[in-house]
Amino acid sequence: MFAMLKRYSFVSLLIITCFLSAFVALYHGVTSMLQIMRMIQEENEYQYLHTVKVTIMLTEPLDVEALFQLVEGIETGNIVIVDYDQFLYFDQLDGMFLPTIILKLNEPLSIPSSKPLHGIPKGSLIISSTRLDGNQQLSIKERTLELYEVINGETHPFFNSTLINAEDYFDLYPNSLTKDLQIDLYLGSNHHDLYQAYAKMEENLQQLVPDARIFATEISTQTNPFQAILTQGNILFIGLFGFALLNTIMISYYWIIVRRREIAIRKAFGHTNLSIMKLLAKELAGLIGLSALISFTVQVPFSFHETINFLELFWLATVFIGAVALAVVIAMIVPAGHIMKIQPAEGMKRS
Repeated sequence: MFAMLKRYSFVSLLIITCFLSAFVALYHGVTSMLQIMRMIQEENEYQYLHTVKVTIMLTEPLDVEALFQLVEGIETGNIVIVDYDQFLYFDQLDGMFLPTIILKLNEPLSIPSSKPLHGIPKGSLIISSTRLDGNQQLSIKERTLELYEVINGETHPFFNSTLINAEDYFDLYPNSLTKDLQIDLYLGSNHHDLYQAYAKMEENLQQLVPDARIFATEISTQTNPFQAILTQGNILFIGLFGFALLNTIMISYYWIIVRRREIAIRKAFGHTNLSIMKLLAKELAGLIGLSALISFTVQVPFSFHETINFLELFWLATVFIGAVALAVVIAMIVPAGHIMKIQPAEGMKRS
C-alpha cells in the first residue's frame, strides 16, 4: 500500500482527502443520531404505559368544586390537566409556563425524580432546573411556592413540565374555568388499563352535569427511537457522504486511467480481470479505511466522555466499517467496466 501511495500520490491524496471530509460528516451524523436515540429511550422510560385523553363537553362552565367531585372514587391511574389556555406567571421569571395540574394521584408520578413521588404537597412545585434561572424559590402573586423537587435539566433535557397541585392552581387562578366549555383531562398509568377509571369518571359526570358529554381517546406517548435518524442534520450528513461517494467514482475512474499501462502489463503476465479488480479494491479499501481511521482517531477523544459510551462506540465503529465497504463497492462500479476493456497489448506498445 505504501508503494502505491508513493507512486500514485496525487490520486491517493485526492481519495483520502475526499473521504476524510465525508467521514467527519458521517461521524457527526452518527453521534448526533445516537444522542437523540438515547434521549428518546430515556424519555420513553418516563412515559406512562397507558394514557387516555378524556374530553368533556359542557353546556355551561364547570366550577372547581365540581371538578374535584368528578374524580372522586377513582382508584386507578393518575389524573392531570394540561390546558393550553391555563398558564403560570412567576414573579421572578419572564414569560408564561404551561403547567401540568395534578388533579389526583393513585400511583407514583412517572418523572425522573430522585425518589418515587406519590404526590405534591400543597404550596409546592416540581420544575426543571433549566427554568429556574438561578432562583432558589418562586412565587406567584407574591405567594411563595416551595420547590418540592427540581429535576436536573441537563441530565434530563426532555423534562420541560411544571407540575403543580390542583388545589394550589385553582387557589391562585380561581376563575380559570369560568369560560371553558371543554375540559381535557389526561389519565395515565403504568399498572392499569384505565377502563375502570374512565367508567367511574363518566358515572360521576352524569350525576354532576347530566347534559354534559364525555368521550375518551387512547393516545401513545412513546416515541419511536428510529425517528432520530430522520433529523435534518442527519439527512445533511448522509447527503455529504453521498456526495463524497459520487466524487470517489469520478476519482477512481481517473485512478484507472492513470494506471492503465500497469493494468495492461499485469494482464500480459497472466492476471485476470477479477484478480486485478480484487487488487484495486483492496488498495481502495486501504485508502478509504485510512481516511476513516484518521477521522475516528481525531474525533473520538474530543467527544467520547461527553457524547458516547462503549456500546455506542461499537456501533459507531460498525457504521464506519460498513461505510468503507459500501464506498469500495460503489467506487469500483465504473472502473470495473474499463478494466475489462484494457488489452494486454496496451502495456507493450509503450515499452
